[in-house]
Amino acid sequence: MLNATGLWDGAALLSTPNFNAGRQGEESLLPGDKGILRELAKKLAGQAALPEQQQKRELWRRHNDLQPTRPLVFCDPENGWNEILPSASLRCRGALARRWEMVLRKELFWAESLQDDKVSEPFFDIGYTHTEDDWGASEKQIGGTEGGSYVWEAALSREADIEKLHPPAFRIDQEMTRQTVSLAEDIFRDLLQVRLTGVWWWSLGLTLNLSLLRGLEQIMYDLVERPRLVHRLMGILRDGYLQKLDHLEANGLLSPRTCTWAPAGSGIPASFRRAGPAAR
Repeated sequence: MLNATGLWDGAALLSTPNFNAGRQGEESLLPGDKGILRELAKKLAGQAALPEQQQKRELWRRHNDLQPTRPLVFCDPENGWNEILPSASLRCRGALARRWEMVLRKELFWAESLQDDKVSEPFFDIGYTHTEDDWGASEKQIGGTEGGSYVWEAALSREADIEKLHPPAFRIDQEMTRQTVSLAEDIFRDLLQVRLTGVWWWSLGLTLNLSLLRGLEQIMYDLVERPRLVHRLMGILRDGYLQKLDHLEANGLLSPRTCTWAPAGSGIPASFRRAGPAAR
């Protein structure tokens, strides 16, 4: 679950590249959308070309190398984007175009209004079109619309339900991915560099998955009353993610390079901690 640069429409919070990915069956662009996106991209390219952006990159590099610098500020409104850029303010009409418009408008708002130390970059990242992980059991979410709070019914309400679990299964739609990248390159060709980027998680920590499968309160009881069950569940999650990592690496689906800037620490979105195209 990641801090998305995109519409907070009740879906799981995704990284920017995944938010920009194409989806089967949706209308990508409608008449007029391309011009709106190019207008915004031109403004973002202008911001990215300012000398101050390189100065901020250097400050972040020095900061993350533990060298003395002035205090650096990263300001993310998170769910406040619902009020700053409500969906009704978007001008594009195609579903994919509206997501891309939101991404560009957020980057411009960051540069023009927030004016913190976040670096404006001349890139537009596209994630792979893919299905989400299927472990053989999933929680039922209650609430959470428009980025609000929610609760969930755990997937493994009975100890015997653990037999349902299997390593995470997911599918990459390579053709849809190629079409989306091609569309972005056509729109932003002389303005922003389009990058195909593999971002697959916020963290490889296992306890979030454990709490969704078993329930947060139930975990607390399990640690005392059923420690062997907790060990078994964590072992399944560990082995499943190791298998997924092996698959992603073997198929060139990981982005190999690191970002030219990023605040170090757990609070920064993964979409800022990496950069560079994944192998095509």
